[in-house]
Amino acid sequence: MRRLSCCSIALAVAALLSPLAAAQEIPTPPSADTVISGRVVDAVGGFPLDGIVGDEAGVQLQHCNDGVCVFVDQADVEPGGAFRFELDAESQGAFALVARALGYQEGSVDVRVEAGAPIDVGELALTPPAVTVTDLQVCEGIPSVGGVCAYSVRVRNNTDEPLLATAVGRVNTGATLFEVGNTLDTEGVQRPQVEIPPFDSQEVAFAFDVPAALPDGRRLCANLYLGYDPFPLFAPTRVDRQLFCITKGR
Repeated sequence: MRRLSCCSIALAVAALLSPLAAAQEIPTPPSADTVISGRVVDAVGGFPLDGIVGDEAGVQLQHCNDGVCVFVDQADVEPGGAFRFELDAESQGAFALVARALGYQEGSVDVRVEAGAPIDVGELALTPPAVTVTDLQVCEGIPSVGGVCAYSVRVRNNTDEPLLATAVGRVNTGATLFEVGNTLDTEGVQRPQVEIPPFDSQEVAFAFDVPAALPDGRRLCANLYLGYDPFPLFAPTRVDRQLFCITKGR
């Protein structure tokens, strides 16, 4: 019978254990990123703030220490009011989310971040102004031969009183400024009348003709005014806002 030396036995044992050793040396995967998510909504109507005319809603992420918070990141509000932040595994501790939208009171919520633990803050509800303008529908563009630009917005009354007002549209071409109404009536501009019950909304539409003689490349910007008296008095003015700009021939 062949006898194995001590060295041979040691080598055999090492060979048998080497797969186990290799398995034990597999590195541990890094901790997953932390995802912070939520939705920004109107505190009165409950609708998502992803279509505020005049400014996009946004959420700021801040890191806080001893009561002092510093900027970390900024996220736009996506369709449906959703926002999302991703933090690496090393980012832990106290954070704050601050949501803002044009005309609204800002809202905030404090969060405690632990590595890899997802955080859904739910709804960040912002208190609206008395009147908001949302759901802007813009004409696609004006070709070189000219054409009609029709557009609309939704005006929302966020108060417990009826909103009775007159809407006026004005368009600035850079060289001229003219009023537009809700129809292409050649006999005069027809100003939309706004009659909105408490906590309700109404669509307000406008249309204007762009002549072929207007040079290509000319920028046209549409503004909305909403008030109790005919423009330019409007005392007081409830809305004074640029809605959009388009360029003729593009």
